[in-house]
Amino acid sequence: IFCSTLQAQTEGSIEQYHYIGSSDANAIVPVVHLQTKKGWYGEARYNYDEKNTFSLLGGKTFSGKNSIDWSLTPMAGIAFGELNGFTAGLNVSAQRSNFFFNLQSQYTVSTTRTYNNFLFSWGELGYQPLNWLYGGISVQHTREQGENELIEPGALLGITINKVSFPFYVFNTFSNNRFFVLGVNWEWKR
Repeated sequence: IFCSTLQAQTEGSIEQYHYIGSSDANAIVPVVHLQTKKGWYGEARYNYDEKNTFSLLGGKTFSGKNSIDWSLTPMAGIAFGELNGFTAGLNVSAQRSNFFFNLQSQYTVSTTRTYNNFLFSWGELGYQPLNWLYGGISVQHTREQGENELIEPGALLGITINKVSFPFYVFNTFSNNRFFVLGVNWEWKR
């Protein structure tokens, strides 16, 4: 989820996450996004909202640079596959010096009785001491309608080589429900 603040140019990224040791063990989660130089944003993802489910979202990014570089991207879209429904979300990114904050939140409404509506957020707070090294804390929060909420705290460590970053997460670090997420993310700008 580590991302940089907007520039006045077209940019995109391909992210690939692999879950190990969770109920979604061996889940592969590809995410592709594109943003135009005018801030229009599109995202396609698979296995993100639910297993065997595609999601397509669109929105617009608003950003600014002062003492803090920031961006907000409200978006809406559809999910289809094993889960069918509509989703609305917000991506938030802020960076000051070597510190960064990222948050992705969404609310998904299922159009079938097979799945409940749910709220999901993934947040990160970190520090990048070197151009190629970053780390911090992360949390996943899920609130499914009619169910207890699930809060999964974790740690993040990553390296960046050119335009490719390799984030490594461990969630529920000190519990028997521990699981890992490995990522490979490629960003480009034009």
